[in-house]
Formats: sequence, C-alpha cells, structure tokens
Amino acid sequence: MDRRDYLKLLFSFICANFIPYKIKAEALAEVFTFSQIKYNKGDWNPDPSAALNLLKRVESFTSVLTDKRFDNYRNVVDITKDNIFEYPFLYITGHYEFEEFSNDVIHRLRVFLSNGGLLVCDDCAGTSGMGFDKSIRNLIKSIFPDKSLLPLPYDHTIFQTYFLIQDFRIGRRLITRSVEGVDIGDLTPVLYFRNDLGCAWEMENNRWVHNCVPYGELQRALAFKMGVNIVMYALCANYKKDEIHIPEIMRKRGRR
Repeated sequence: MDRRDYLKLLFSFICANFIPYKIKAEALAEVFTFSQIKYNKGDWNPDPSAALNLLKRVESFTSVLTDKRFDNYRNVVDITKDNIFEYPFLYITGHYEFEEFSNDVIHRLRVFLSNGGLLVCDDCAGTSGMGFDKSIRNLIKSIFPDKSLLPLPYDHTIFQTYFLIQDFRIGRRLITRSVEGVDIGDLTPVLYFRNDLGCAWEMENNRWVHNCVPYGELQRALAFKMGVNIVMYALCANYKKDEIHIPEIMRKRGRR
C-alpha cells in the first residue's frame, strides 16, 4: 500500500465522517516531510540538525523532493495539540522517559498507524528497560495491547527499499544488530532503532557532533543508508516486495 494511497483513503474516510480529524492539502503533495514529535517531559530534541543532514542525503541519492519550509527541514509536531494526520511520517527520539500520552492521543496514534502511517522510534541512550526504551515500549503497548516490538527479519523491506543493507553495524552506538517493529498485515507501521541514528546524522559547522563507536565512520555511513531506506519505506511501503524486484534483490544478495 502506497503511503499516498493511505492519505487519500484516510481523506475519504474523513469526508465521510468516519474519522473525526482533518487533513491538510500538504499531506497529498509529492514531497517528503520529516515530522518529529515534541513531548514535554524528557529530551525530545537531542539532535536538532539530524533531519537536515539526512534529507540532504536523501536528495543527493534519490529523486525524492524534501520539505524545506521548516527550520532544519524538520516539522515539529505537538501531538497533544497538532493534527498528526497531516503527514504519513512521525519520528520520536530521546534519552529519557517521557510522559504518558492521553487516551485521545493514543487513539489518534492507533488510527494513524492502523491506516498506513509510519512511526520511527530512535533511542539515543540504548539502556534496556529504562529511560526512552521503557517509555517507547509502554507507548507501543498502549497503542497495540495485543502486539509487541519484535526483531525484524533480515529480508524485511526496510533493508532493501533503496540500499540493500546486510551489515547491521548501524548508528552512533552499537547496542544491537537488529531493528524492532510492529507488523499490521503486510506493513510495519512502527520501527524501533536502538543504536541512535539521529546523533549519527548530526553535523554542525561542517563537523560531526558525535563519534560513532566502536566501528567509527562505517556506522555513520550505514546510518545514513538506513535513513534513506526509512524515507523510501515511508513513501513507498512494500513496493520492493513486488515480484518484479525479487530477482534483482536475490542477485545482489548472492554477490555478498
């Protein structure tokens, strides 16, 4: 299912009064908007230049147009106030625990994710069961009580939407070589990265803000490739699972 198809479908539901939320015209534009969730308690903004640097890479590697209307190419969303249905992509990051969201916000996130929206969670701390990790797992359990975050198989679409990723030393800190997610049907509307992608993307005054450990610039390069794949997945979902792509993907895998 194409993310733009999701928006059009959701728009038709709204027009028919099936879902009590509005959607803006920008959501149907042929452009990718990096929308980041702002929350009150915790550390919602640890890497303010991450989106800017990632989307520069997206435009250099692909033909995707990126939304430059916002500071640092990043649309900051307060989900307690703003309409999350304006764009099909949401990003949330931080080090520490954040507040529990209201039942109304949980409901809107459930509708958003159940109808093709994508939530990307990016842990800066990498501490299991504490801080951001604890809050994200509680949040996902609140949204989908009957589902859990589970490691994605290595042939998942997210690892081949643009770059064919087979090396999982990805991010600022190598906490894990897996990516977790929640599946609904043949889509994965929640992606959870434990290795701190955002701080690997962050650059200020033409210098990287954070070192990547223990494998250095290899981890940063793979973090940018993963970021490009995330954008392509947000826009195109499972198109690389179409049969026309499978022979070429298998041929590339056989060369590694």
